[in-house]
Amino acid sequence: MKPVFIFSLPRSGSTLLQRIIGSHPEVATASEPWLLLPLCYMQESEGVYAEYNHRGYVRAINDFYDVLPHGKADYDEALSCFVDTLYRKASSGNKIYFLDKTPRYHLIANKIMELFPDGKFIFLWRNPLSVVASLLTMHESVRWNLPHYKIDLYKGLERLVQAQEEAASAHRVQYAQLITDPGSAVKDMCSYLGIQYSEDMLSDFGDVQLSGRLGDPTGTKKYTSISEGPMNKWKQVLNTPIRKVWMKRYLKWIGTRRLEIMGYDYEHIVEMLDAIPLSMHHTFSDIVGLIRGGMRIWLEPYIIKRKIEDVKKENKIYVNT
Repeated sequence: MKPVFIFSLPRSGSTLLQRIIGSHPEVATASEPWLLLPLCYMQESEGVYAEYNHRGYVRAINDFYDVLPHGKADYDEALSCFVDTLYRKASSGNKIYFLDKTPRYHLIANKIMELFPDGKFIFLWRNPLSVVASLLTMHESVRWNLPHYKIDLYKGLERLVQAQEEAASAHRVQYAQLITDPGSAVKDMCSYLGIQYSEDMLSDFGDVQLSGRLGDPTGTKKYTSISEGPMNKWKQVLNTPIRKVWMKRYLKWIGTRRLEIMGYDYEHIVEMLDAIPLSMHHTFSDIVGLIRGGMRIWLEPYIIKRKIEDVKKENKIYVNT
């Protein structure tokens, strides 16, 4: 059995794709394992907040490599075997794949591909206009919550594009194709995975039940069949002056080259954004959200520092971020 990984940003249709592939009799899956995130970050000196000295831990692990016959390669081999064992235990019957869909794997996509050289990797991309609009409306109310997803929209996208560019053997699919021409999109994926395509996958995915508290329970209940409904929802969300300006700045940050790797044209996306009529609805809430978001970003280092000091006092241990 081999692992299959879906790499994407949040709100890119990964749950739909997971359920379609998971409807195949030779594929096992689970909601969102998140299994490899802490395991891969064990070797990262930054990006971890813990009650122990994480940087000291990383130094100790690096020293431990020296006593292994093949150094870090032995450690990585044992790590991949551990995860593979759990994937197998989470599968039933004669499955040939276990599908792991965890959105924030975008942070460690390159590392995952190193750990599982025989694995299969599917990069799922969605128009950035739709991704941002979906984030703004994911809680059934339109509010400025983008600072909460800064890690996904910036570092996540940057690392995901880099992984896509460096992937020697991977498959790319766009959400728009999955929605408008699902037969062709799924057939190509089945060919990449080496499994038999069946039209039933486009209807049976509605019967796939994903246990677990994470994922997209709202979308799972709302969409039991493939629908083009979500395709143009962004036009009713990104139509305020503030959102248009923010979106243009974000697209400029992504840049032409990254968008090309994702399968999009910068000029075309900007033209689409310019074409929608302006609305003043939500403008006041956007201003309030921008102020709150700016304050949160400004205060974040001080909040983290205060938490670290509190932990030190309570536990009398040293803590790193």
